[in-house]
Amino acid sequence: FPSHDNYRYFCDTTAKSFTATLPTPVICYFIEFLDAGSAWDTHPLTINRNGALINGVAEDFVCDLADRLVKVAYVNPTVGWKIYVF
Repeated sequence: FPSHDNYRYFCDTTAKSFTATLPTPVICYFIEFLDAGSAWDTHPLTINRNGALINGVAEDFVCDLADRLVKVAYVNPTVGWKIYVF
């Protein structure tokens, strides 16, 4: 994925799982990932944290629920990227 902020990516994992890497964080950046193929429950999307925290934890985030929109917003170095699932 390109290093852009404030974008929505339509992620179709119908054929296989894949990983999306977050850009270098900047406060107020947000990125959205949409389950375009309704397949995250069988072929999850992994969001690679690219060295920053996600929800205050040093772990990548796995999207494994179908038909979801995941919004990722960078808050600060302590929280890192905050995940919102819709």
